[in-house]
Amino acid sequence: MAKVELPLPSKYHFKTEIPIRKTDLWGELHVSFATVLDLVLEAHLQFFQYLGFSVLDIYGRSIIFTNATVTYESELLFGDLVEARVTIENLREKSFELFFQLTKDNGQVSVTRVRISVLFFNYNERKVVPIPQEFLDLIAAKDLDIKNTSEEMRKFGDVYKRFPLWIATLKLLKNIYTIANDLPAREQEVLAASLRKYSVKAVNAAARSRKSPYRREKLKSLEILTACLNELRYNLSLAEELNYGKYSDLNLLFTRTEELTKAYIKKVKTAPRGQNLKPRK
Repeated sequence: MAKVELPLPSKYHFKTEIPIRKTDLWGELHVSFATVLDLVLEAHLQFFQYLGFSVLDIYGRSIIFTNATVTYESELLFGDLVEARVTIENLREKSFELFFQLTKDNGQVSVTRVRISVLFFNYNERKVVPIPQEFLDLIAAKDLDIKNTSEEMRKFGDVYKRFPLWIATLKLLKNIYTIANDLPAREQEVLAASLRKYSVKAVNAAARSRKSPYRREKLKSLEILTACLNELRYNLSLAEELNYGKYSDLNLLFTRTEELTKAYIKKVKTAPRGQNLKPRK
């Protein structure tokens, strides 16, 4: 088989840093294929968050992945600090490509390169749609200094890394994305898409519940989060009924997330009026 070449882009729009944990390792040896893709998923979520979007709401539209090309160049070990650089390339009428380069050792060692084809998608109409002109204008006008984006995202992420509810929903998202990716091709546009949709929506709702200083907005976000968790449980039960797998190992994580949600709702409701609910940085 011919070796796939993925040339590096001339510029990047964004970069972030992701540390490798013990739990990221396969058999306590090195990072697995699946975890490398998890790192790419995390980088893409942070990138769109940096631009000010949820991947389910980019000027009223969503995005879906159609295929990916991956090349591996070096292994990742416990304690490595991954630098993930992201850029948008080949913008067309309805599609574009995301290019990721993952490196370690202060950018001296290339770990992997990934190119993903992306389509804009309308879930209500269940069809591919044109890229919003506002998004094209934003990318054309965005003059990002990638030297600063890591620090900005680190400050942004520090608030949430201390927030147990956000941590739990993010862990749930990663597990559900793995399940969705393993579903048959015939389910990718419906059941898998629904799992991805509600898991991302849950993470965003958890983040908003933490970020907003206003009681009403916090409670609204927590209401959305609760609804998303219910939808995820329902969709997983459908997948089990269709004999796609058994997902009882997620029950503990679901229960933990639901308990944290209820506890935070109680905390918000019982906080004295006038108390500053904005998270400390």
